[in-house]
Amino acid sequence: VYRVFFAPLDLRRKLEDVGYIHHDSSLTKEESVWDTQRRKKIGNAPPVFPNGWFKVANSNWIKKGQVKSIYLFGEHIALFRNKRGLLRALNAYCPHLGANMAAGGKVVNSDCLECPFHGWKFSGETGKLVDVPYAQKVPTFVSVKKWSCCEVDDMAYMWYHCDGGEPKWKIPSAETIHSLKYVGKTEHIINCHIQIGPGAVHIHVRTPFFRGLMLQNVTPIEPFMQKLTHTFYCSTWVPVCIAKAFYLLETTQIERDILMWNNKTYFRKPILVKEESALAKHRRWYQQFYSENSPKVNQRGELVTP
Repeated sequence: VYRVFFAPLDLRRKLEDVGYIHHDSSLTKEESVWDTQRRKKIGNAPPVFPNGWFKVANSNWIKKGQVKSIYLFGEHIALFRNKRGLLRALNAYCPHLGANMAAGGKVVNSDCLECPFHGWKFSGETGKLVDVPYAQKVPTFVSVKKWSCCEVDDMAYMWYHCDGGEPKWKIPSAETIHSLKYVGKTEHIINCHIQIGPGAVHIHVRTPFFRGLMLQNVTPIEPFMQKLTHTFYCSTWVPVCIAKAFYLLETTQIERDILMWNNKTYFRKPILVKEESALAKHRRWYQQFYSENSPKVNQRGELVTP
C-alpha cells in the first residue's frame, strides 16, 4: 500500500524488457535482442557521439571518497568524489600495467585516485601522474584522460568532446524544480542513434489541475546504445498516487516509441510532408554539436574517426 500511494516511482527497464518483439520462442529474450541487433541496418547515420554534457548519475549515487565504475561513450571511466566533495572522472585504465582503477581504486591525498595494483596516484583535477610510491622520480609525461564534470539539480553530468575540448556552455538549472515535489524516475536502455533527442531536456507540464516538470536525459553508452532517463516533479499538493498515474501514462507512450527506435534504420534524407518540417529543423539544429573528428560507425559496425 505504501509503495502504491506514497513511495516515489523507480522504474528501471533492461534492454530486453522493452522495445523488441520476440518472434522466435526457441530463443531467450537476450538472444532475440542480439539477433535483432545483428541484422539491423544502420543506415547513413550521423556521428554517434555529439559534443556536450551528458548525465552520468544522480548526485547522491556517489558519496565523498567513493570510486564508481561507469561505462560511457565506449570508455571505461573511474568516477569519484574527492575529499572536498568535488566530482572527478578519469579514464579507468592505469597506463602502467592496465589495471582498472575503478575496481579497487581509492581516493587519497584529498584529490587523487590511487591505482589498486601498484599505488600509482593520478590528480583528479588534471589526470597527471603525481606519485609512484617506489620510484625516486615520477615520469612527468604520464597522465590519463580527465573528463570535466558538473552537478545541476542533484544530477551529475560529464562533458564529451571528440577533440578533448573544454566545456563551451553550462547546463542550466530548471528554475521551477525547487517549488515542486519529486514523483519518481524511469530508466530505459535503448538501441538507436542518439538523435532521438538532445542530451538534456526540460519539459514543462502545465494542466488546469497541476504543474509538472520532466527532466529527460539521453546518455550514450556506446554507439547505438543509449541510457534514457526521465525524472518527474509536480505541484506539492497533488497526491503521489495521482502524479504517478500521470507519469506512468507518459511512460507507456515512451515505451511505444522505444519499440520504433530499437528497430528502425536511419535515412539521411527521409520523405517528409510539410507538416513535419520540425523534424528537418531538429536535424539541422543538431549538426552544431558535431565536429570534424566526431566518430562514426561504418557498415561493419566499427567505430571510426575521420
